[in-house]
This record gives sequence, C-alpha cells and structure tokens, in this order.
Amino acid sequence: MLRHPIAALLRVLWASAAFLFTASIVGIAAAVAASAVLLGFVVHRLAGLIFHLSLAAIKILGSVGLGTLILTSAFLGAVRARQA
Repeated sequence: MLRHPIAALLRVLWASAAFLFTASIVGIAAAVAASAVLLGFVVHRLAGLIFHLSLAAIKILGSVGLGTLILTSAFLGAVRARQA
C-alpha cells in the first residue's frame, strides 16, 4: 500500500522534470530565435547604412569626375584656342 503513493510521487516528479526540460529547450530555442531576429535587424540596418554611404561616395566621386571632365575640356579648349 505504501508503494502506490511513492510511485505516484515519482510519476509526478518525472512529469515535472520532463515539463521543465521541455520548457528549457523551448526557452533556449526562443532565445536563439530572438537573437537571430535581432542579429538580422542589426545586419539589415548595417547593410542599409553601407549602401547609403557607398551611394553617397559614388555621387561625390561622380561629381568630382564630372568636374574634372569639365575642367579638362575647358583646358583643352583653351590650349586649342591658343594654338589656332
């Protein structure tokens, strides 16, 4: 008769241990998923920042290149005018 309450207690403890183990696995999985989402957000923001910075650099270099082209053509036009 004494064995039945102990067996019931062991079943409850086993079920509690299984529940806690499952909950810890789910908690770890949720933490990993949250970390992945946060990392994805950070990488996305960083990629956007790099994209905009490179776009600005291309615009600046394009402006410098266009200015250099205008000055070079003006210089060559002045040289040709002096030669004529």
